[in-house]
Amino acid sequence: MIGLMQKNMVFVILFFSALLIAQDSNELISFRYGFIGQEEDNPDSLFIVEDGSVLNSGDGLKLNFEFGKGTFSYVAHLSSKEEYALLYSSSSQEETEKTDAIFTTLGWQSLDDETGDEVFYLLSSGDRLQKLEDLFGKYNQAKGKSRRKFSKRIASELENLEKIDESKKSSQLVQRLEKPVMGGVTFRGGPVGLVMEQNLTHRSEGEKRTVAVFRIQHK
Repeated sequence: MIGLMQKNMVFVILFFSALLIAQDSNELISFRYGFIGQEEDNPDSLFIVEDGSVLNSGDGLKLNFEFGKGTFSYVAHLSSKEEYALLYSSSSQEETEKTDAIFTTLGWQSLDDETGDEVFYLLSSGDRLQKLEDLFGKYNQAKGKSRRKFSKRIASELENLEKIDESKKSSQLVQRLEKPVMGGVTFRGGPVGLVMEQNLTHRSEGEKRTVAVFRIQHK
C-alpha cells in the first residue's frame, strides 16, 4: 500500500513538472515599437513611419522600443550601403528600471545621401542570442573579404531567427496598435491625432522569441 502511494506521488510530481516545463516552453514574448519621421525642412512635422514608407535623404528617423524586463532584445540594421550594425543589445545594458517593461530610444538620425532600402530587425527572446552577438563582434573587427563573409553569416542567422516553426506560426504576430501610446512615461496616452516623439505604434508577439522586420525606402 505504501509502495503504491509512493508510486502515485512520483507520478503526480512528474506530471506537474512536465506541465510547468510545457508552460515555460510556450512562454509568450512581446515588445512594442514605433518609428517616427521628421521632414528635413520642417522640424515640427513629426509623422508615424509605416513599414515600406518612403523617406528622403536628410529626413530624420527615430526608433522607440519597449521590451519586457528579463528578456534579451536587439535592434539590427542593414543600411542602404549593405552594411550591418547592431544598434542595440539589452544584454549590454543594466536593467535599472523598476517597471516590468523597459523603454529605450535610438534617438534622432538623419538619412544620408546613400539611397536604397534601410532594413531594421527587431528581436526579443527569452534566451540570449549569443551566436548573433558573436557574429556582430567578429563582423565589426573584420575587413575586406573576411567582413563580407561575416556579413553573409549575419544575414543567414537573422533569416534563421525570423523563421518560425510551422506549429508556432499562429502565435507569431506583428500588429499595428489601434492608437499610438507613449513609451517611457506613466501616462500612456496623448492628445488625439498628435504624433509624439515617444510614440509606440506596433506590437510584436511570439512563443519564446519574436522578430519584426521593418523596411524603409530611402530615396
